[in-house]
Amino acid sequence: PLITAPPGKPYRIARLTEDITDRTTMSEDLQASEERFAKFMAHLPGLAFIKDEHCRFIYLNPAFEKVFNITTADWIGKSVHDVLPPETAARLQTNDEWVLSHRRSLATVEKIPLPDGFHQYLTVKFPILRNDQAPFLGGVSTDVSERLQAETQLDQIFSLSPDLMCIIGMDEKKKKINPAFEKLLGYTEEEFLSQPLIMFTHPDDRPSTLAAFHQLSEEVTVFDFHNRLRDIRDNYRWLEWRATAQIQ
Repeated sequence: PLITAPPGKPYRIARLTEDITDRTTMSEDLQASEERFAKFMAHLPGLAFIKDEHCRFIYLNPAFEKVFNITTADWIGKSVHDVLPPETAARLQTNDEWVLSHRRSLATVEKIPLPDGFHQYLTVKFPILRNDQAPFLGGVSTDVSERLQAETQLDQIFSLSPDLMCIIGMDEKKKKINPAFEKLLGYTEEEFLSQPLIMFTHPDDRPSTLAAFHQLSEEVTVFDFHNRLRDIRDNYRWLEWRATAQIQ
């Protein structure tokens, strides 16, 4: 700038400079971070969203456009009551309000109507805390319709099979049995699940039964294993087992 004195003629030129390296670096870092976030959301196979303290959408990832056949701009600033059927919107709004009021995350399966019918979404919602301001709500949803359908079919096979079927943990505790077990041994499901399998096993067969569990713990499938289990009348019944380990 020019520093002047009466009668207005310049007598000195002042030059001011400022090192903006840090500010420029921060701006570049921020831009790179925003680009990474955008790419992450663009490639996320599920749905991701952010809502304000009034449960209105303020961010939707690109997957929403493909799933709901919309443009994301159509939903920004709107609540679920503006874009979904009343019954569905009421359920989702209840979950949203619970997360915001309790300031805790919530995982639930939500039934969502889409152009090709209803889909089941495993949704995790969580509060986004903002210092002294009311929290926003974040959420990620994954379509689990096919998996739930497969599990339903598996449950039907499990329940209707005339063969004895069960799920047993590596701790030898039974997790689930099918009705054929109850029919053969006479115990209710609650009675049979209350104790480890080894407690129903004939004493002479316990070493070989424990050895079979050891094989399964090493992910080795057990074929044609035989042991005896005690029924509700204290009689022992010979069983032939085929077992496969599924490590989770």
